[in-house]
Amino acid sequence: MLRSMLTHPEAADAVRAALGGQVDRVGAELPSDDARLRDAPREEIDRLLRPALRALLDERE
Repeated sequence: MLRSMLTHPEAADAVRAALGGQVDRVGAELPSDDARLRDAPREEIDRLLRPALRALLDERE
């Protein structure tokens, strides 16, 4: 699915929705003293996680 998202808009939408839901669930579990993380824009979270996701995908190829 992750590889398909690079060339198929429908797959990209599905991955964004799935990851967005996971980000929302993680944010809901953060203690109140980490509220700044919970309120981070999705684009910032994407930017921070992108290198980790790429590393994971490169290992599978």
